[in-house]
Amino acid sequence: MKINQQTKANVVMFMVSLLPPLIINCSITDSFFPFQFVNFILIVWCACRIFSFDNKPISSDTITYLFIYIFLGIAPLYQFSAKALLWGGAPIKDTDYFYATIILLGGILIYDMAYHVYYYSKRYLRQSKSSTHAKSLQLSNTRALILSTLSLVITLYAYKDYPILLILREYNEDVKIVFDAFSNTSLNLIYTIVIRPIPIVVLMYYNIISKKQCLFSYILLFIVLITNFPLSLPRFYVAGLYLPLMFTYYRRLIYKPLLIKFIFIFGILFVFPFLNQGRTVTSVSELEVSIIPDYEMFLTGHFDTFQNGLRVIRDNYVTYGEQLLGVILFWFPRSIWPGKPIGSGGVIAEEFGLTFDHIALNYWAEGWINFGLIGIVLFSIILGKINATFDIKFYKRKPSICYMTIYFIYLGMLFFILRGDLISCVAYMVGLSAATYGCSKLIIHKSR
Repeated sequence: MKINQQTKANVVMFMVSLLPPLIINCSITDSFFPFQFVNFILIVWCACRIFSFDNKPISSDTITYLFIYIFLGIAPLYQFSAKALLWGGAPIKDTDYFYATIILLGGILIYDMAYHVYYYSKRYLRQSKSSTHAKSLQLSNTRALILSTLSLVITLYAYKDYPILLILREYNEDVKIVFDAFSNTSLNLIYTIVIRPIPIVVLMYYNIISKKQCLFSYILLFIVLITNFPLSLPRFYVAGLYLPLMFTYYRRLIYKPLLIKFIFIFGILFVFPFLNQGRTVTSVSELEVSIIPDYEMFLTGHFDTFQNGLRVIRDNYVTYGEQLLGVILFWFPRSIWPGKPIGSGGVIAEEFGLTFDHIALNYWAEGWINFGLIGIVLFSIILGKINATFDIKFYKRKPSICYMTIYFIYLGMLFFILRGDLISCVAYMVGLSAATYGCSKLIIHKSR
């Protein structure tokens, strides 16, 4: 049987993906075989799913396994080898790593079964007749420019006292007040998740419909860079906005899965460490840019989602749906509901006496913190159905321009959704979807 070049490349990438865990395991002096064995099984399973030999286009399922490979496979192994304890709290035993990995592996396998059951049971449904091809649509340049300019004006107003924050994301307490430029918390939320991303959504629509670059597209890009400069945003938001934008510039990328997988892995291993250089400075003069990434971040809170989930599972901390209620009603003003649940990261930071409260909690641990072991099963099935639905509608039907854009955004935001915590990522995803849908109604119309 003749093996094509794509399959050969997948085999090579699969073998390469197993090198990091093998190297780390060989360097561990204080080993614990049960955890290392189960961890290696998880990593091998992820590598099989990522570099499967069917040569399918990139999908939300593939992105999910890329996340698991890095954040729930490689990162915990690094932390185990270094005996790292993130954010303090009670010491983590070797057996804690083992049991948490076993439970997560079970949840991942349930997700995989749910995804494939739903995907193959729905894939042959009739294609939607309501979608409209991009060639039959037009974008109103005037309305697009008005919307983008409106977002720009509001952004400049919000950052008028500290314009440096348009370039660098600083944490100095003297300048943090810029995030409260609007006295009403609800207005701050609407601005952050709906109004600010409008220029980049408009540019995505322009790229999909027009497919040609001209002065107008460069003006839109200029507005995007002012309102959403990469170094001024949380890194998950950079991925959630700029990855889908890249897809609209180079649509064929979506059908080159190996390249996309490389971009994701390269982004985590090199780009994110590079962007980390702009997070803690308080002025441009303090910024020291190095082309050599700072890999100390892999033993810090940037990859804390596994350990935080481990704590929840180890101590069997369950809120019986309270956190999920906060996720569903994230939009409800805290001024009216003072007891509204905070993010799960803040909850476990307080519960376990951690030194930082703005921390991540992975998707499967969110299931546990809500309903225990049943929650992991339930959340795994839900994720499988959501991912399968997104992939089916994009690849097996004729998606609308609006849906196509939301799908690209979902692919970019999926790392954030899976890393957690859930209340933040749901708020951002809903806000971006609302901005995308609203812009489509205002600036896109059928050709006459």
